[in-house]
Amino acid sequence: MTLAGELLKDATAARKTWSERQTERFAKACQKRVRDSQGFETSASLKVLAPAQTRQGAQKAAQELKRSLDAHGFAASDVQVEALAKGMIFRLSVQASWVRDEPQKTETGGFRGQCPVCLGSKVLVALAPCGHTVCHQCKGKLPAGRKCPMCRSVVERVTAGIFVS
Repeated sequence: MTLAGELLKDATAARKTWSERQTERFAKACQKRVRDSQGFETSASLKVLAPAQTRQGAQKAAQELKRSLDAHGFAASDVQVEALAKGMIFRLSVQASWVRDEPQKTETGGFRGQCPVCLGSKVLVALAPCGHTVCHQCKGKLPAGRKCPMCRSVVERVTAGIFVS
């Protein structure tokens, strides 16, 4: 193999490794946002420097990163190339949506997850309209005026459990 072929192969492998690392970083950020909000999905954006000195190299990195995000299960991923410092440095602006894997289904019905109030792993119920989740025991201890313990909005309804088909 020629020197040019070897260099191209090494550059492609390095770009792929870089995009996988960025995808993992993005996934961890999304998982943290979902966990912190007690939700099931989130959208996030991230800006990273492209591992390239040319616009063409930055566009290849953007394509590889988009492929990696799509393969990792992100929806509506978009990666844009932005030129900084008079086109000498390139930044990738990443935006994607992520849906948390479904929690374990329990034999008693509904899904089991971590209650944000008591931190126990229990069957969860959803509060409407905010959508935050708590366990059955903590649902019975809602504060006066039935306010959500997470966002303090008035709770109009409480589900019997969380069921996803």
